[in-house]
Amino acid sequence: MKVLFFDLMPNSLFSIRIPFTWQSALTYPLPPPSTIIGMVANAIQRAESAKHPMDYLSECEQNIVWSVATLRSYG
Repeated sequence: MKVLFFDLMPNSLFSIRIPFTWQSALTYPLPPPSTIIGMVANAIQRAESAKHPMDYLSECEQNIVWSVATLRSYG
């Protein structure tokens, strides 16, 4: 089993809008797991760039067993 662990520290302008919200534009405090899977697939595609991006996304979706995002306080 292979494990990939990474910390993301987005800048203050980063936000992921909750679907179907308007006016107040509510956002998630963390990216949902599907977004994390997409970021991993995008990073692999940019590093290798041998196949179409959707091929990498399909491969990641098939091989990722568990994806989670947690808030941590760095103090």
